[in-house]
Amino acid sequence: MGTFNPLRGARWTRPPLATVAVAAVAALTAFGVTGAAAATPAGSPPSLAQATGSVPPGGTWGTSTDVPGVAALADAASSDNSVGLTALSCTAPGECVAVGSYSAIVNGSNTIHPYIASEVNGVWGNASEVTVPGANLGQLEVVSCPSAGNCSASGEFYPTTNLSVRQPFVIDEVGGIWQTAQPVTGMTSASSWSADARSISCGLAGDCALVGTYTVLGATASTSYNYAYVDSEVDGAWQPAWSVTGVPYPASVTSPESYLTKVSCGAAGDCAAGCGVFADSPACIGAVSKVVPVDLVIPGCPPTPTQLLQGLLALLSAGPEGRRVI
Repeated sequence: MGTFNPLRGARWTRPPLATVAVAAVAALTAFGVTGAAAATPAGSPPSLAQATGSVPPGGTWGTSTDVPGVAALADAASSDNSVGLTALSCTAPGECVAVGSYSAIVNGSNTIHPYIASEVNGVWGNASEVTVPGANLGQLEVVSCPSAGNCSASGEFYPTTNLSVRQPFVIDEVGGIWQTAQPVTGMTSASSWSADARSISCGLAGDCALVGTYTVLGATASTSYNYAYVDSEVDGAWQPAWSVTGVPYPASVTSPESYLTKVSCGAAGDCAAGCGVFADSPACIGAVSKVVPVDLVIPGCPPTPTQLLQGLLALLSAGPEGRRVI
């Protein structure tokens, strides 16, 4: 694997020293469609509006519905099946893409297949199964759509029917047409390895970043090691992945491992990746406050423009009193 991967001339780097941090807080999310709110049946859990005493900004949640067509795909494989939806990305009201997978028991063996469903002008089309490399078994985990009809999604495929070993793949939608799925290359030269896709983000159509973790498999769990990777798409072409290096492990860590679970691209070539729920593990350096003193923390997920402006003004006017939270 290489040492860096160019993205429109940009280079992935170690986290720079900084004095401003944006702290994310937990957010309640839901999946639905806009429209008139449905009545709540007796005995049902309260709606978001009922629970909070207010209507969510921008409209109301409509009645949930099954992803069209995915049940037919699963039933065609086997009557013993289950369906899951793992990610959703929208570019405008009524313009969304959903990805997931369905599993089915076929001839006594478990199989798993990825699907994609698109909403165009407020109408969801039927889900389509994605053909993946290897044994044509896999799942889609993440999707990012920078504009309507232009998306990139990623997940894992299984090289064989052994569902304990999986490898990442990517698939692009260009001008409303989904292209052929392709495996992520350059992962490792190890003879036995497995990997996952954790997060994808696109600054522009055809310019994306993918992060995840690959595992070099040993004879036992104690001899298998995890390493973070980054992959970049430049002008519609996915580059070989590369291993993240330079993580400042504590001196007490004798077998260093690393993970990446989140990535966000504000523009083509401008991305940031982090450890998500692994932020406090020895595999990650953790919050920036663990490296340098932090003068200001702006909470929010994400912060509003007003909060950001208030934070910057507070930082400019701050004296030597140290860290503050607005």
